[in-house]
Amino acid sequence: MQCMDSTRLTKFVFQWDRNQSGNRWSTDIKTIFDAIGLESVYTNNSMCNENQLLEKIHLYENQKWKDEVANKPKLRLYNNIKTNMVVEEYIKRSLTRVERSHMAQLRSGTQK
Repeated sequence: MQCMDSTRLTKFVFQWDRNQSGNRWSTDIKTIFDAIGLESVYTNNSMCNENQLLEKIHLYENQKWKDEVANKPKLRLYNNIKTNMVVEEYIKRSLTRVERSHMAQLRSGTQK
């Protein structure tokens, strides 16, 4: 946002949203920045390293996911098998309708 020209609609909407009170998009962004320890970047509207920001957000979301899974007793086995929040390789594959159906049956334990 810092580098954007002030006439850009994106910057205008962000600044307008930030100046409003209540539960808005910018409030959610501020909450995320606070959670990852970059509250000063948001408060001062300063520049930050994009890769560092993405890494901190990923670590925060991964820990949040682990905490949520650990608090659900029905997911004990899942918690032991899956240790990181990543998209599984089979999800990325281009499968036919029949193959997707078989995969869903395997995942839900309803195979014939």
